[in-house]
Amino acid sequence: EITRIALSALLPVVGWRGMRLEVRSTQLSALVGLISLMDGAHPIMQHHGKKIMVEVFLLLDRADKDATFLSNEKTVDATTNGSHYDDAISTDATIKVALHAASIALAICGGSAESILAHIQSMQPTKKHLLRRCHEIRAATRQLEHIKS
Repeated sequence: EITRIALSALLPVVGWRGMRLEVRSTQLSALVGLISLMDGAHPIMQHHGKKIMVEVFLLLDRADKDATFLSNEKTVDATTNGSHYDDAISTDATIKVALHAASIALAICGGSAESILAHIQSMQPTKKHLLRRCHEIRAATRQLEHIKS
């Protein structure tokens, strides 16, 4: 029951929209909390793998799009005081931590999380960036499992 309550608090925060530093910092904190929760409640996490992988994968997709947008901006207004740079760095950090969280979700939640990646691959075969993320999550999971053994 505690796991369900914690997920109901963490997953909506992971799903927040926005690419400002404040939003990304909050998302990063929620991802770290989610990783700790998955580790601490690992015996029952296979029941929650689908919802975890969906939220983390959606965050990865949004952050990828935000990173593309930020890298395509040609000029930075001098009045932003470097916030463009902060947004780019925080988006990059969010992508890295979300990728790590997704790989942990796959390792701990197993088949329920894997079913989401398989669904993405079967439904979006032409979207190379999504397929690449599925591959990266699986590769990172294999690295985690190799370290564990």
